[in-house]
Amino acid sequence: MKQTNASCTSTPLWRTSLTVVALAAATLASPAQADCQRYGDDDTLDNDDACWYLAAGLNYNYLHPDASNSSWRVTDEYDTGAEFAIGYRMSRHFYLEGSYANLGTAGLNSLNPLITSTERIDYKVPALWLQYRLYASDVMKSLDGELIGDDWDIFLRVGMSRMKNDSSSTILPYEAQTRNQYTLGVSLNWNPDDDWGLRLKLDSYDKDAVSLGISLMRNIGI
Repeated sequence: MKQTNASCTSTPLWRTSLTVVALAAATLASPAQADCQRYGDDDTLDNDDACWYLAAGLNYNYLHPDASNSSWRVTDEYDTGAEFAIGYRMSRHFYLEGSYANLGTAGLNSLNPLITSTERIDYKVPALWLQYRLYASDVMKSLDGELIGDDWDIFLRVGMSRMKNDSSSTILPYEAQTRNQYTLGVSLNWNPDDDWGLRLKLDSYDKDAVSLGISLMRNIGI
């Protein structure tokens, strides 16, 4: 079980990754604002002022902290939580998103028979994502020229997160820690109209945390 100081500062990896994402965002967002909108049936732009969106929802998570070098074993690997996000459509295919997810807690029990309580480690994750619309269904047309499945999009997600962990008791040999790590994900978005949508996504935060979430999305004009 990893033990680090809870007051650790940002690493060069974290700063470098943020710089790379910021430069990519500046480059991709350079076209006119209209380029970031959804395309309508006639390939023209819809909802010209809705480049920003909000998302909020619930998640179901697999959590497995590394306890291999301790006398504790993970006995409860699944929990639910909540998350929210704000995102920006930088271009027709690239999206930038900031998110915060409470993934819940993992339960651990000691091999020592004198310790009968189940202790817990919680997971809270702020993250910054760069997303690519892999299957832009709103511009895919059937052979007769009609749009097919124009309410659905698939996104690939890559980013940087800052995992925050803490334990429920001092008897658990696990110090509060903050870890910088790369994250990967994929999402399926359903957009029945220009203002509202639903998103089903799967995100991997390192090998010890995987999250399946569903969110309600709202486009906003700023």
